[in-house]
Amino acid sequence: MVDFDYVLRNLDGSVLSFPSGEHMVLRQVVSNALINTSQEDIENPRIGKARYTEEDAIRRVELATRIYGATEPIGLTGDEAVMLKTAVRNAQTVYVTALVAKYIDACQKGEPPALQPLTADEHPPGPEVIPEEQSL
Repeated sequence: MVDFDYVLRNLDGSVLSFPSGEHMVLRQVVSNALINTSQEDIENPRIGKARYTEEDAIRRVELATRIYGATEPIGLTGDEAVMLKTAVRNAQTVYVTALVAKYIDACQKGEPPALQPLTADEHPPGPEVIPEEQSL
């Protein structure tokens, strides 16, 4: 079972963030990797054919949808785990790819690492509360 609420962390333990400042959570990293594909992934002249078929594309979108909507840990087949790790490898840095692969492999073996909760300083700021006398 894989908990896709896993927050990715730097070597120093700080939370990895997207350029937008949003925390890098496994759910977003893998869903984006599965559905955002470069043209090179579709037409690879080196091997003379597409890296995946339309059926594969449908499977990727279905898996991304299942992962993104998961409210609790979910199981992955061996093929889904390979598809997910390959998509992340094609879309992310070496470091993020390694973090995701190690986490997925550990979960597949039934040995998921303990999730580190966010500290108070790591929580994204909430919406600013405007005092009632200043609101319209």
